[in-house]
Amino acid sequence: MKTTLVTKFFCRLLGLYALIAIATSIHAHAAPVVTEHGPYGEVGQAPNNTNAFVTSLHPVGIGDVLELPSTTRSIVSGRLKTEWGGAEGVLNDGLALNAGSAINYFENDSQLEFQLGAKIDMAQIDFFMYADWKRTSAWLDVHTSTDGGANWNLLHEVRQAESNDPPSVDRQYNVHSLTDPTGILASGINAIRFTFLGDGMGADESGYVEIDVYGEALDQPPLVDHVTDTGNLNIPEGSSATNAEVIAVQPVGTGDILETGTRDQFLSSGKLTLGSELKNINDGLAVSNGGTAGSAHNLFSVSNGSQLDFLLIGTFDITQIDLYTLWAPGSTGHAYTISTSSDGGNTFQRLRSVSLPDSGAGDRIIRGVSLTDAGGNLAKGIDAIRFIFLGDSDPVFAEIDVFGTLVSLHTDPIVTEHGPYGEVGQAPNNTNAFVTSLHPVGIGDVLELPSTTRSIVSGRLKTEWGGAEGVLNDGLALNAGSAINYFENDSQLEFQLGAKIDMAQIDFFMYADWKRTSAWLDVHTSTDGGANWNLLHEVRQAESNDPPSVDRQYNVHSLTDPTGILASGINAIRFTFLGDGMGADESGYVEIDVYGVEAPFVITEINYSPDDDIVTLTWISRPGATYGVFMSTDLTDWSADLDDNVSAAADGETTTRTFEVLSDETELFFRVEEN
Repeated sequence: MKTTLVTKFFCRLLGLYALIAIATSIHAHAAPVVTEHGPYGEVGQAPNNTNAFVTSLHPVGIGDVLELPSTTRSIVSGRLKTEWGGAEGVLNDGLALNAGSAINYFENDSQLEFQLGAKIDMAQIDFFMYADWKRTSAWLDVHTSTDGGANWNLLHEVRQAESNDPPSVDRQYNVHSLTDPTGILASGINAIRFTFLGDGMGADESGYVEIDVYGEALDQPPLVDHVTDTGNLNIPEGSSATNAEVIAVQPVGTGDILETGTRDQFLSSGKLTLGSELKNINDGLAVSNGGTAGSAHNLFSVSNGSQLDFLLIGTFDITQIDLYTLWAPGSTGHAYTISTSSDGGNTFQRLRSVSLPDSGAGDRIIRGVSLTDAGGNLAKGIDAIRFIFLGDSDPVFAEIDVFGTLVSLHTDPIVTEHGPYGEVGQAPNNTNAFVTSLHPVGIGDVLELPSTTRSIVSGRLKTEWGGAEGVLNDGLALNAGSAINYFENDSQLEFQLGAKIDMAQIDFFMYADWKRTSAWLDVHTSTDGGANWNLLHEVRQAESNDPPSVDRQYNVHSLTDPTGILASGINAIRFTFLGDGMGADESGYVEIDVYGVEAPFVITEINYSPDDDIVTLTWISRPGATYGVFMSTDLTDWSADLDDNVSAAADGETTTRTFEVLSDETELFFRVEEN
């Protein structure tokens, strides 16, 4: 695990409440106590209508057991009203106000249950309310269970009317906490039930935006509750602060798996701002050549709500995540959600939400936040990580570091969707230059080489939308005529490369209405020019349907392998098109790019017979070529000429020859050169 020079202090919530109980034991209550922390007035208008703002009023989500992956949620009676964006998931997403400001109103007597997946000693429950006045009252019954819901015990009848100050606002924010003077509300529980009973003031509902439950796990490692603000590092104006000076105070980048273990990174939504670059977030540098604001920093800034995804080369056990904000007042806050995936980024499970207001410090500040877990691992078996940025304004980051241990490398090819990028059919977005700015097109594509030939060997290319084979390997994602290739199902398109390559990546560029920008095809490769074919991968990548429906959507899918090589020594590729997998019988292809390097010229096998001093060599060759074979005893002198004019095998990809070796040396070295 990465070590730091910063002393870290961790205070468990339960221990804190035990301390409070000692201090107040003389006047101990006999029952749980409800405390109103608000109301905080109107928060429905900018700049107060953000999660970061309301979190500054009262902490939200830090250590909440309802956010753990083991927790499940269900409405067991009644219903959730959906008129104001009600959605069960917002109650335990770690956000008091989400992007849509969804409010949960429950029908009277509705019951919502949480199964915790572990037993806890519960210390506190916080109810976060957002609605017009009166409806920010907490009026409900709380039951707990120690046997997963087979039996329930009434914990408390919460009857907390909002204090009516201010007397009437439309988007009031309020927080109510349920605690016990002993420090423990309930012991050994593994399920909680909430029965909603209106607002107690004449309305039949209250507006819930978050419920947080805090406690100490009894039968599993401690909760992921260590979010440590490692403080500010001042970079004086005009100074020549270097990355080395920053690292001396706050270690950055050393052992970061995002630098060495990332196979792809991209914004799955949102956009970069302030002229920043994606690579800056995991380059291992907090600052570059100087410490002044602006271009001297390695900036990474994104719009509010942006999603940044990292796809890893294998599965990792994650032990620590460090994030560093920087620059000016207003940009050093930490407001984001971190999610992890164990299936290559197809589905994500929220790990942690962080919401720390801006430090309020002066200009040129680097501020670090570190996420750790007392059990050692934040998450296990992770192969993708997503950061959703939720700052009030464009946050500015210097670096994100993720630390952990490699469990296993991926062994199969992986398909990654880089879009969809939305509507690109109208000016000024309908040009190749524009779509190339979204994803590189054609640079180093072996299908564009003059030696490559192309043919449809079965089926047909539809011509209704300007289909023409040549647009698939012309290096243009959108050509002048915006020709789109739709292939009849089961059509096969082959490329003869004219040389053997080690293939690293295939990019499929799609342009059509939604669904038809899915990549649904089989990829075969050949090492003998198509005499024999091997299935490389069944590509089954449905487009992610965001935005849900546009007519001229643009999308990119990449096929890669964690080892860096998809296939070795190939000289032909076949694509079998299979519709879109989503109900339509076709997808719209505008370009296919294949990247790789010419296959290495190497000796693949050596066999030695000591009885007759015979050595047999096999090496990669090409028909028609001739080779010289030489021997050395010291890797310096290669004057021993075994045969300087060996003709390559007439067919196949290798040549095998046998040579008599007359030498008393115990170590011999062989070299093959193409003439």
